Amino acid sequence: MRSEYDRLGRLRRRDVFKGDSQRPAPRVWSRRRDFDYGNNLIREERDDNPFSQTLWNYDNAGRLLSQDGAQPGNEQWRWDSAGNPLDRHSASHVMQTASLN
Repeated sequence: MRSEYDRLGRLRRRDVFKGDSQRPAPRVWSRRRDFDYGNNLIREERDDNPFSQTLWNYDNAGRLLSQDGAQPGNEQWRWDSAGNPLDRHSASHVMQTASLN
């Protein structure tokens, strides 16, 4: 396993390899994270699935507004003027199954 950290000590990237540490081996999976200037996590990419990217958006006060990604889905948060959470919305996914006789 190899980990990289940014200047503030936040985990920026982690790679996991097969095999022992004495020989180069193929990478099993990797995660990459990006942060904004407010120290908020804004993006995470996972290379084990090409559609596995999650994005987070924040307001000027640093409160989480939305999470967009394939897993577990898209979510949104709303806050009142005092900074209290009002509600959280999650995009509903409908799965249809069909059976053949």
